[in-house]
Amino acid sequence: MSLNLINRPLIADRAAPAVLILEIVQILRDIKHPVVFRGKSGINPTEFIATVYLMVVKAVPAVYEKSQISIFSFGITFAKRNINHYILDVYQARNYHAAVGFEDGTKNNYDDEKIQAGFDNKPPPRELA
Repeated sequence: MSLNLINRPLIADRAAPAVLILEIVQILRDIKHPVVFRGKSGINPTEFIATVYLMVVKAVPAVYEKSQISIFSFGITFAKRNINHYILDVYQARNYHAAVGFEDGTKNNYDDEKIQAGFDNKPPPRELA
């Protein structure tokens, strides 16, 4: 068995552009199994990809997505390198108002500059929903 390396950098303190997130979604849909996610910059981007995989590929409801966020980053949404957790919080807040799939939400509602500004200024995620 061999593994193919697919490198798509997610940075733990910068909001990824929608194009990159959607590219990752497509890779997750097309990839052969088994699969290994590994993050160079720490646990946060890896958790994000694992959570997106469960929501998009395995159709796990958004309400359960937080189970993929480890105890190390739970409750510290505004830690310096935890923007991917904030992205998921904003997505979850949007789903409170109207259920939208992660991929569709990213295509139609995601704005990396607004997410980054929100993360930097620390308003509750519901304010960006």
